Amino acid sequence: MADPERAFNQDMESVTHTVTLTHPRYDYQSFLLTDARDFHWVIILLQVPKKQLKVSVDDQEHEPLAFFKWISQGNSTSFTEKESFPIMKSVDKLRHALLSEKHFILFTDYRNLVLRRSKSQT
Repeated sequence: MADPERAFNQDMESVTHTVTLTHPRYDYQSFLLTDARDFHWVIILLQVPKKQLKVSVDDQEHEPLAFFKWISQGNSTSFTEKESFPIMKSVDKLRHALLSEKHFILFTDYRNLVLRRSKSQT
């Protein structure tokens, strides 16, 4: 196992054993954070009380709902597919929390997805 992969696994192991997950609350705002690297993907689903949305992110009470990770066996997909994968996987695995009466806010670092969404809104 390569050093970056080992470090990633240790970090995820630490998070999964030290953080207590909570249940979705429909009076809270949900945030989906996704990230993809060469050989792994990470998904984090959080919720924040709506009354705290105008407060600094550092001062908000983030409640974790879910953490997922996947490790790829190869690098055969395109960059767009790689960045899109955790978003699609989130909707599949977290449907009960994401596709409710309220909407969720997606945070991704993949600029092409952000630009594609922005152009379709205009």
